[in-house]
Amino acid sequence: MDPEFTYTLQNIYTSQIPEGNANTSNSEWAEVVQTKGNYPNLFSSGAQNVFNLPFNDLLISLFQTQNSTNNIFEMFTKALDNIAKINAGCPFVSPSIFGAQQPNTSYFNYSAPKPGQISEEFYEEVKKTAKEINCDPADLLAVMYCESGLNSAAQNPSGTKATGLIQITESTAKELGTTTEELKNMTPQEQLIYVKKYLSNAKKIAKIGNDKKIDGATLYALVFLPAYAQKDILTRSGESYYNSNKSLDTNKDNVIDKQDLAKKVNQARKALGYDTVNYFS
Repeated sequence: MDPEFTYTLQNIYTSQIPEGNANTSNSEWAEVVQTKGNYPNLFSSGAQNVFNLPFNDLLISLFQTQNSTNNIFEMFTKALDNIAKINAGCPFVSPSIFGAQQPNTSYFNYSAPKPGQISEEFYEEVKKTAKEINCDPADLLAVMYCESGLNSAAQNPSGTKATGLIQITESTAKELGTTTEELKNMTPQEQLIYVKKYLSNAKKIAKIGNDKKIDGATLYALVFLPAYAQKDILTRSGESYYNSNKSLDTNKDNVIDKQDLAKKVNQARKALGYDTVNYFS
């Protein structure tokens, strides 16, 4: 890697805007600078950025990627991706930091037909709950299908005693003003009251406003790990949440991310007779 490239990259890394580089096209550097402007939290004015890694570590990652592409923008982003994947404290957790996709909620439909396996009464309550949570009712059904098969009496045999439509644990049930035993004996409609209470609390934890529509992948993230519901990667191999939920890692890449959850929700939507959805625009 030539010194001029290294010098210019370091200028970007330490928040100094480069004018260009003699060995590269200005358009390539313009892409990098534009990306910097779009993601200011990636950079700091000191020797380290939000990854809390020194500049030399970025260069090492660049050396590892320089043979896979000749495009500076691609090289730069791949290097940061590498750092993100190995740094558990990384606040940017998407598989492609600079290609993070916006959630798609354009498919919402509150008049879709009822799946055959549930009652009309339950479906009407699902639609009301979905409107209050600001999600699609088919997504809400799909998430509950993923967790319990829509069996309100389902109970996990493990020590958590997770129970019901979204598998509420004993400690969480107490926070909601009930118990897992009480949940187990409720009708699906009655239990939806606690599903709504849980999701309302989870939205606050995730700092999701009431006016924000919630896509299916994010909805499942709220059930699974609400504190990370607005991140793309929720947990990684070696962490307790990952180890106890390995089945959610659909592509076996040692992380559970929004893409994994989207796949699970779409599988459930299909099983319920709904169209699958691209949750990322």
